[in-house]
Amino acid sequence: MSKEITVSVKVDRKLAEEAERVLDKVGLNLSQALALFLRQVVLRRGLPFEVAIPRDDALGEADAVMDSKGFDEVDARIEGFDFR
Repeated sequence: MSKEITVSVKVDRKLAEEAERVLDKVGLNLSQALALFLRQVVLRRGLPFEVAIPRDDALGEADAVMDSKGFDEVDARIEGFDFR
């Protein structure tokens, strides 16, 4: 019997494409990222990140940065940042 299963997930096409672009930069595909997420769920016995409703002002700040800087500049600013 195979140790793997196939999981089918419906997500917005644009979201998946944007995620693939980001994941490609760190050397992962969607399947690998999902497997990594599930491993972390098991290890932490819950979600591996906080789930909260962002403050309105934080969303406004993030939008302003993205609008003024563009994705390339934001990517350059976080490049090399240690996310561990």
